[in-house]
Amino acid sequence: MFALGVVLFACLTGRLPFGAHNKPEYRKRVLKGLWCRHPYLSHEDCVLLERMLDPNPITRATPFEITTFVRNYRTQEKERKLEEAAELEDW
Repeated sequence: MFALGVVLFACLTGRLPFGAHNKPEYRKRVLKGLWCRHPYLSHEDCVLLERMLDPNPITRATPFEITTFVRNYRTQEKERKLEEAAELEDW
């Protein structure tokens, strides 16, 4: 899951999550889970990445948790779009 979190971050931002100037600093940031949050990442993106990039394998998100998170997010997005469409019809 950790590696998938790194890939997801790279796909969303175009860069690696643990920005550092040298290898020792980079290693320290990876081990502590200090990844760079970008202002254009949504709250949901950050919540998911936080769980995927957790350095502790015991508390890191499982495939089931990630799937559940994505399903819940999609459901919320559909409901939000339906509400917006209903509001536009009321005009």
